Amino acid sequence: PVLSLLGSRDGVIDRKKYEENKQFLPKRTVYMSIEGGNHAQFGSYGAQEGDQPAAITPQEQWQQTVAAIKDWLLTDVIAR
Repeated sequence: PVLSLLGSRDGVIDRKKYEENKQFLPKRTVYMSIEGGNHAQFGSYGAQEGDQPAAITPQEQWQQTVAAIKDWLLTDVIAR
């Protein structure tokens, strides 16, 4: 099982390459986005070149990330 989780304001990832390379992921890959989240706030390593400012706090992004992963684990991994 694969979860692809991005922030909607991620300015670091190359979206074109990301879309092109989805073909290499399993067909059942789950794609989720954290609305208002950016690249840097998935960790605590500060601003990243090209990243867009987040519209949510780091804590909100972390909480939503944990919730998304838990939901994915419960529905797509453990439930199998």
